[in-house]
Amino acid sequence: MTIDTIGFDWSGTLSNDFDCVIKSLNDVLGEYGVGPVSAEHLRQNYEKYPVKFYRKLGITDSKENIHEKYKKHYDENYRIKRPEPFEDIELILAELYKEHKKLMVLSTHPQEFLEREVKEYGFYTFFDGRIFGDVSAKSLTIKEQSANLNNFVMVGDTWVDMEEGKKAGVVTIGVLTGYNYEDKLEPYADHILKDLSELPDLLRRLEIP
Repeated sequence: MTIDTIGFDWSGTLSNDFDCVIKSLNDVLGEYGVGPVSAEHLRQNYEKYPVKFYRKLGITDSKENIHEKYKKHYDENYRIKRPEPFEDIELILAELYKEHKKLMVLSTHPQEFLEREVKEYGFYTFFDGRIFGDVSAKSLTIKEQSANLNNFVMVGDTWVDMEEGKKAGVVTIGVLTGYNYEDKLEPYADHILKDLSELPDLLRRLEIP
């Protein structure tokens, strides 16, 4: 197997933004007189479509209104305390980039925030503009961006990332640094890593004839 393209989720995979996200989510819930929810609750009830998470808590406002409230609170919380990338992520991306891997970000994170964070983290060069936010169906984006799905791997921290990779027919690699525990990833992940420090070695093993 030759791996030439690697798709990364953002939140919980490259960016250690869990605290900012759950603070923003609870700020939104507070506007509706609901919550707060715990980190454990979010991890156990993570939904493919965020609006479903709110619906289960009894919030019936439109998806658009909820999304705008979330963006407002996330931006405020981000400016108060900016999340940071996980340890050594820059070195890992630099190593893969040096090996001429085509790197991209596939995320449900709002596009404007995603581009801002990629630039502020100093990662923009590694992705050569392949930064896709507001992605509701990652499997479709994978198919659109890959000339050969046999050479593509999807790396993420949630069962949704893994399921979407499977739908696209690519190798899926889960990491235990983000929003889901191992039991949620196992049904869809071909490989599960403790963190991304293990990724370069795994990719080399996958490429051994």
